[in-house]
Amino acid sequence: MNPLLLSILLLVGFSLLVILLGFFGIGGLSLAPWVPLYPSDHKRVMDILNLKSGDILYELGSGTGIVTTNAGLIYGVTATGIEISPVLFCYSVLKKYIKQSHGARFWLKNLYTTNLSDATVIYIYGMPNKNGKVVAKLQKECKPGTRIISYTFHMPGLQHTVRHRDTDTQVPIYEYIIQ
Repeated sequence: MNPLLLSILLLVGFSLLVILLGFFGIGGLSLAPWVPLYPSDHKRVMDILNLKSGDILYELGSGTGIVTTNAGLIYGVTATGIEISPVLFCYSVLKKYIKQSHGARFWLKNLYTTNLSDATVIYIYGMPNKNGKVVAKLQKECKPGTRIISYTFHMPGLQHTVRHRDTDTQVPIYEYIIQ
């Protein structure tokens, strides 16, 4: 095989591996692999968030930033997406500027080292085996009355106030309030 062609194939293969790890691998080590929010659930999530003027939203593991961007754009609240994957972080920042969502901001950070004490609402998609660690952090840092919205998975150690699931085909969305 031609050495130049082999070099190009190796470079392309390595680049694809880096991109795939950026999308799926890094976040999965911390909280969850990136999984896009079903379009049919986006409106449900935004309705359940029930954001009001003055709310401060944190999206933990913000992925492509759809919730953070739209919360800042539609509701005008301060919305912060925390993402550990550089690829997803860059995508989110680019989308924020394209959509001109002035209330949204994104941090390339580990959620476990981020201060969430000013949050009034937290949105999370986290794997069940990781949510216990998140719950301990939220109970320690968040003020009583802070609402936690968890897409798909239960938060162990918290009693949900509402489980939103109108049909068997809908993904459950859990709502909690920090006591």
